[in-house]
Amino acid sequence: MRLGKPIRREDYWITKDGGRRLIAWSSSIVNNEGVLEYIVVTGIDVTERQQATEDARDQAATVKALLESASQAVLAHDRTGRLKLANAAAETMFGYGHEELLAASIDSLLPLTLSGESGRRRTDWLAWPWNREIEAGLELTGRRKDGSEFPVAISVSHLETRDGTLGVTFVLDVSERKKTEATLLRNHQELQHLAARLLSVQEAETKLIARDLHDDLSQKLAALGMEASVLAKSLPKSSDSLKDRVRNLGQKTSDLSDEVHRLARRLHPAILDDLGLEAALREECLDFSRRSGIPVQFRATDVPRAVPADVALCLFRGGQEALRNIGKHAGAQDVRFVLARHESNLALMIEDAGFGFKPEEARGRGGLGLISMEERARLVNGEFFIRSQPGQGTEIEVHVPLKPGP
Repeated sequence: MRLGKPIRREDYWITKDGGRRLIAWSSSIVNNEGVLEYIVVTGIDVTERQQATEDARDQAATVKALLESASQAVLAHDRTGRLKLANAAAETMFGYGHEELLAASIDSLLPLTLSGESGRRRTDWLAWPWNREIEAGLELTGRRKDGSEFPVAISVSHLETRDGTLGVTFVLDVSERKKTEATLLRNHQELQHLAARLLSVQEAETKLIARDLHDDLSQKLAALGMEASVLAKSLPKSSDSLKDRVRNLGQKTSDLSDEVHRLARRLHPAILDDLGLEAALREECLDFSRRSGIPVQFRATDVPRAVPADVALCLFRGGQEALRNIGKHAGAQDVRFVLARHESNLALMIEDAGFGFKPEEARGRGGLGLISMEERARLVNGEFFIRSQPGQGTEIEVHVPLKPGP
């Protein structure tokens, strides 16, 4: 101390209640004409300051550990885009060393994002920052050191420092996710193409079967019934019992012919090709009412005379499937059918006041009826809607765009 060297040290003192306080000591001397008169020792309680320093050190270590263990690349940059912080994941993702990254600009790493879209937008955002994800509709890419680009997902945040606000960008490499999405989309498209092909083949086959039933088997049965009628008339009067049996056989043959005719119409109604959609649906509703005893109110409004064949088939099959389900499950007392044009769309609306059901449960049971109706609508760029609840009946709508005429 005589040589003028400062003496400073820290040590802990024990308080009356047993606590520990860190005291920072400094000593100085007082001279009187070169004679050391006394020493002044000053102690300052720095316990809180030391604790705050240790807390800050622990927090910094925790943040560093989190950054280095994160699977996302974390990039912090200033208003000019110069990087101030980058974690290990960023080094791996972009192919730079740590010092190389800190010498780079975020614009060179993310050329098509908010941060790379020029200084003006970045500066505006840093002036009024908020946490968000970059718009999902954008095709965002990152650029590696070797110049190759890869798809990324990005979210942005900010950090307040002594030197001002830093933008913090979190970058996730979504290359594998994009590949998976592309594979799923391709598989979905292939399944849709297969479904369309299956429906097309099914319609072609049922059309052939319907034609064979109508033109061949139905006519043969009708001829057989007529022969039975002629035979019954030619029998002698003494053979009344035989006549009755022959007449009964003729009637059964005629009934079978009618059933074959109805089956052919259900498979593929010739009326759809000959007279069009409105007539085919009207006849289908009448036949349903005759067979089930459930009245159907059919109304057609502004239906074009010529409806494209694929649209007509979609709406006819949708109505046919709806009537089939109503007859089997609905327990309805009446049904309302509406076929109407709405601007450039042709809509089919079917409503019953039957038992109703939960559509999601019906789909979960694997029924093909609703799936078939939805798929048919999709194949002609249409939309399928169903509203139903137990005890509240069912409403079905199919909207299909009409193809523009020549």
